[in-house]
Amino acid sequence: MARSVTFSGLLNALDGVRSQEGRILMMTTNHREKLDPALLRPGRADMHVELNYASEKQMRGLFKKFFPDSTADEQERFANELPEFKINMAKL
Repeated sequence: MARSVTFSGLLNALDGVRSQEGRILMMTTNHREKLDPALLRPGRADMHVELNYASEKQMRGLFKKFFPDSTADEQERFANELPEFKINMAKL
């Protein structure tokens, strides 16, 4: 038997009478502009974080995490070899 949830049911689960207090719910999308504004209103989605492409600083930091004994020069060289704000962290 297939079950489905209505949009109204989803909103009630998020902040209806039976919803739990003190919880963290993470929602992700690649197309925020397509979401219904009711889903994003304050109280339902209090914090919005955009995960963007990697900066030079993030690339250096990631290199340092994987190679903790690397020198600052090696970290800098790694970051300079890659285009800034063109590669996401998952690909790095």
